[in-house]
This record gives sequence, structure tokens and C-alpha cells, in this order.
Amino acid sequence: MSVQNFAFTASISAGAPFRSASRPRLGPWPPSSEVPRYAAPAFLLHISPPRVQNDPVSAPEENPLPRQLPLPRVILVDTSIFDQQAYNFASAALTQLTSIAMSKQLTLLLPDPIEREVIRHIKERSHAALKALEDARRKAPFVSKWKSWPAERITDETKREIEAIAEAEWREFLKNFTVQRLGYTGVDMAQVMDWYDQQQPPFGEGGKRKEFPDAFALAAAIHYAVSNSTQVAAVSLDQDHQKTCARHSELLYFRDLPALIEAFIAEDVQIASIKQALQAAPDPLVQQIQEDFPELAFYPEEDPNGDVDDVTVKSVKITRTTVIELVGHETTIAFEARVRFSAHVSYDDAATAVIDSSENVYLPLRRKAGNVTETAAISGTAALQFDDAWRAIVAISSLRFDDQDITVTKEPEGYDDDDEPPDPPEQPQP
Repeated sequence: MSVQNFAFTASISAGAPFRSASRPRLGPWPPSSEVPRYAAPAFLLHISPPRVQNDPVSAPEENPLPRQLPLPRVILVDTSIFDQQAYNFASAALTQLTSIAMSKQLTLLLPDPIEREVIRHIKERSHAALKALEDARRKAPFVSKWKSWPAERITDETKREIEAIAEAEWREFLKNFTVQRLGYTGVDMAQVMDWYDQQQPPFGEGGKRKEFPDAFALAAAIHYAVSNSTQVAAVSLDQDHQKTCARHSELLYFRDLPALIEAFIAEDVQIASIKQALQAAPDPLVQQIQEDFPELAFYPEEDPNGDVDDVTVKSVKITRTTVIELVGHETTIAFEARVRFSAHVSYDDAATAVIDSSENVYLPLRRKAGNVTETAAISGTAALQFDDAWRAIVAISSLRFDDQDITVTKEPEGYDDDDEPPDPPEQPQP
């Protein structure tokens, strides 16, 4: 029979999918203007929010945003999730996940136990669908008269064709990620056996005492996270996975794909909201830069040993902001800015120096001196605290510039005295 005809029929007969250190504030800031709340996508309201990070018992908060952003760019998807989606890689959830994976360049961890289990479940589901088809033929022989019913009986070749189709879709799905396959090298066997002996998750009582595949998969993911100094977003319907994640900070638990997808969407929405607030009301950040900028080290380009005093900031223009961390209502941003400032600059004028190499004498007779105005390009990071509505900055916990030294390129036009420079002494005739 044709594979195309069977694929349509099996989708009907196979049945429903399986469901299985605080920092001191530098000062409060009154909100200078209100920014409308960033509108979340409509379907976001219909997806259950993720629970608080590593907290298996707390109720969902009104704000569905996880406590820490940006989210990990490394994910671990348990077999239970693929079972829940019935290995339909065209489902809404898996399609949205692949879209996010491509836009955010996600890495998918694929421990050997999970990959083996996925392939085994694909084969089992393929065989179950074929059996359902045969059962339908036996229970209602008249269905074979339907023009779309497969003309041939199911053979081993049919089984191989269906398995090949499902496995090909699995391979196509993986192409949307940077796949990191994890073997057993680096798995802490002593740790796994401690989990087993103490009946710690993913082990438990009864049938859960045999959860070695899950234990190996989670141990491999923890080893990867530690080795790569990262965190892994772990998605599983298994409550013991949730308990394991609660005990290991390397793993951030999500109870299903919608929870993970919502968190990624909320991340984009929240970051856009933060940037909108900064654009509409940047005064607190601008003022903090104005206060801290004069405390940097300044030196004249013409003479690094010269002096730069009385630095006064005239204006600050924020040219770029990037959210690099979000914890609670405090966000850390990286910023770039252009600072226009004036300063008094003075340094020895090399053009007036008396030089006697035989005596190692270098004696500038005058010093260039005067006020200059110029613009410096700067960058740095700032920890900002927002109000509950994420509309205004209420405090700045810290601000740090990337470069602590500022070069003054402008030259003063005068000298530190009003007299013309004296004639240089006559040099002895050879």
C-alpha cells in the first residue's frame, strides 16, 4: 500500500495523544513620566505562567515573568514532552519552539538516554498506529471498501516505512537547534548512586527506584552546565525532574513547552518595556553618569603626565542600552553614551623645551594651559531598580564605566602665563 494513504488513515485511528548580595542605593529617583505598558501578544494570556524558579510549591505570581532573565540559551527537553506532543513536530507548541530556537540560537542538550528513548517511543507509536489500523479492519471489515483505505495489508516493510518517516521528521526538528549530544563521560556516578541510595529525585519509591536513564540524563546536563558555566532550562512533565531542578541551581525547571515558550516571549516583552521606559525617561541614568563621570581619571593626549582639572559635564546622550540581566525588579543594563564636557588642561609645552642630551636636560620653559570642551564616547553597566509597573527608574544600585581613563584630545590655546615665550638661549657654535 502507499505510505501517503496510510499516513492519513493512521492519524485518525491511532487515538488521542498521551497526556501524561544587595547593593546600596545611590539615591531614589521620582518617576519623571509614565510609559504605557508594553502590550503582550494576545495568546500569552491563555498560557499558564511558569512557577517561580526552583520553587516546586509556590503559586504562580501575577507577573508571569521568571525571576531571572535573560533565560538560559541551553535547553533540555525530556521525552515526556515529546510524548505529550505525540511526536507531531508540526504542532503549535513545537513549531513555536523551533521559531524561538532559530531566533535566539538555542542549544538543545540531547543526553544519550533521552535520544534512545525518543527513537524507541517513535517506533512503539508507529507500531501502535499500525496495530490500530489492523484492529479497525478486523472489527469493521466494511471499512476496507472505503476508497481511501490502504489497499494492502500491513507488512514489515510498511512498518519500516512509517518508522523512517517519523525518524526523518525527528532529524528535521533537530536541525533548528545547535544540538549538543551528551554521553556518559563526565557523569558523576557516585552522585547518581547517592541519589539512588537516598531515594532522591529522580529516584523514588516503587517503580521510581529504576529511574537510572533519567538520572544519567540529568547528571549529564548538570555536568554540561558546570563545565560551560551556564544554566540549563529543563522542560519535563515529570514531577521528579522538578524536584531535581529545585536541588540543583544549574537547572531551571519548566513544567511544559507552553511555560517555556511564554517565558521566552515574556523576556522579549519585558526587555522591550524596559527599553521603552529608558527611552522615555532616561533622566536618572543621565544624572548618575553626570555625577560619576568627573570622578574618572583624565589625562592630556599630548602629555599623559599633564593635568586635567575642573571637569564639568555639559550634556549626556545615551546612544545604546542592552538588558543583560533581570532579577526581580532590578535590571542590569549595558549602556553606551556620548558625554560632552569641559575641563582645564595644562601640560609642559615640548616646543619650548631646552634640551641638552649631554647633561640629560629636558626643561620646558612654558606650560600649555586653558579650558577645552570635547565629547567622549563611553560605555559601562548600571543596575537599575524599576517601579512595580516597570514604567520608571526608582533607584540606581550601581554604575560602572568600562574604561576608567579618559583621554583629552583637545589642546588648550594659551599658556599658564600671559607673556610671550622667551627666546631660547643661544646654542654654542661648534
